[in-house]
Amino acid sequence: MGFISGKLLAGLTAGALTVSGVAYTGGQYLDDIKANIDAVKEKAALMHDEAYTKAQIANEFVNQKNAEIDRLEAGYDALEDELEKANLEITEGQAGLDAKDADLQEANADMTALNTYSAAAVATVNSLPDLGGIADSDSVVKGNELVISLVSSQTIEKKYKVVNKNGVAITGTHNGEAFTVPAGDVIYVANKSGADTFIYNLDTPNGGVTTITKKKTD
Repeated sequence: MGFISGKLLAGLTAGALTVSGVAYTGGQYLDDIKANIDAVKEKAALMHDEAYTKAQIANEFVNQKNAEIDRLEAGYDALEDELEKANLEITEGQAGLDAKDADLQEANADMTALNTYSAAAVATVNSLPDLGGIADSDSVVKGNELVISLVSSQTIEKKYKVVNKNGVAITGTHNGEAFTVPAGDVIYVANKSGADTFIYNLDTPNGGVTTITKKKTD
């Protein structure tokens, strides 16, 4: 390539000096950028956790409903067996009437009793609820306490996760501030004192109200 001339070398040196004199000022933004990245990471973690928790609650509701449907179907099958047995006995009674005229009066008495039994079985079957029309509230166990836990993956501000597995909304206070958790939902509240207090009411099976107080620490 040849040698660099003295004139060119002098030009390169002057240019280098000119570039080195420019001050770098981008460092002042790094802390803000890092803080924004941490905030986005935290928000993404909470959104993922919320979606997963709601999916778990929905699965629990579905399992409860399926168990109730299984119970009703078992009862329906048992009544169908009884009805089939009663109809078979009626058929046998009719055959006995045709074969033995002398037993007509006794057979009629048996038939009346069997008709009464059959009608009771049919009425019981007809009184069963439509399996396709079970309301969601039928499979929800009311009165469960709220599940309160500290989210351990926080990097900026610690938060409590409050999960409501009941079929009704639960209201209460957190360190004196009101909160509401919709039915089958989850909310997040900030950890403020290191010894937070949650107070809320639950309906009891006998129609009363129980006040729940939970003190949480980090």
